[in-house]
Amino acid sequence: MEQKLDAVMDEMMQVSDVRGVLMTDRTGMCLGSRGEGEKLNAGGIDRMAKIAATLDADGQLPRIMVVEGENSLIMIQQKENFVLTLVKEVITAVPSN
Repeated sequence: MEQKLDAVMDEMMQVSDVRGVLMTDRTGMCLGSRGEGEKLNAGGIDRMAKIAATLDADGQLPRIMVVEGENSLIMIQQKENFVLTLVKEVITAVPSN
């Protein structure tokens, strides 16, 4: 299974605007990371996803939670057995003169 997980993360890193990947289990334990995903706190990401679920009246997990920074987006998707986090580059518009 570990080889499959590594292959999936390596494939995600091939997408042009992806700068990092982090995968955790249901308890927030890191299953693997690549690029900028290695700098993220696995337990913190898991906790953010769980807190986001409290914002819904039915307590449903959001499909995707996005945290926007100046230079990147952190996209967090919680599934039944794992949490997938992608760090993506922010594409900014070219300023007009």
